[in-house]
Amino acid sequence: LARPFMPTWVIYFLFALFMVYTAYNNVGKILSPKKAREEVTEFKLPNEWIVPVVATIMGFACGLLGIGGGVVAVPALNIFVGMPFKNSVACSAVTIVFSSTVAAIVKLLSIHGMTLTNGADITLNATDALVIAACMAPTALIFGRLGAHLTKITPTKLVRAVFVVILIWAGYKYVNKGCVSFRKWKSAPAAVSATIEARTSQVEPSQVSA
Repeated sequence: LARPFMPTWVIYFLFALFMVYTAYNNVGKILSPKKAREEVTEFKLPNEWIVPVVATIMGFACGLLGIGGGVVAVPALNIFVGMPFKNSVACSAVTIVFSSTVAAIVKLLSIHGMTLTNGADITLNATDALVIAACMAPTALIFGRLGAHLTKITPTKLVRAVFVVILIWAGYKYVNKGCVSFRKWKSAPAAVSATIEARTSQVEPSQVSA
């Protein structure tokens, strides 16, 4: 819903900026001499109203960019809610099941039958996406379970370091996509003008002969 009201390149750059900020925040915590809590602990929310806000942002990111939402949920829960890092990872993993399912259904319904023109016409099919997802699911479940176990037994600072690498990589990818999208957005008016000019030049001779 947000795409028609905001240029895609703006969205990409905003998320890239968020990734950079989150990576910087986590690097600071890694270098801090203060020892982080290593295990998943009981946690009481200081403010229940912040959770729907985080969930809204996570769902928005999940649906808008097609991401799982974890890169948004984990830092948001950790930074803004104050939840311990490993608790944030666990909470994010649970909520992603629901947000990704809803986003996937909406995406499949919206792309089914859509035609893309990129040298050759390509018709998108929801069935193809489901087949690809089914092929990916087994290994995703196996290594997801392994990753969850490693997160539990690995020191928090090491988990943060891995998360920082993922954030930097994601931020880099979003900057690249933003640059490509910006160039397309900038050249769009010129392309439209050229198309109108071409059509006008084709119509004028027939009008003159008439």
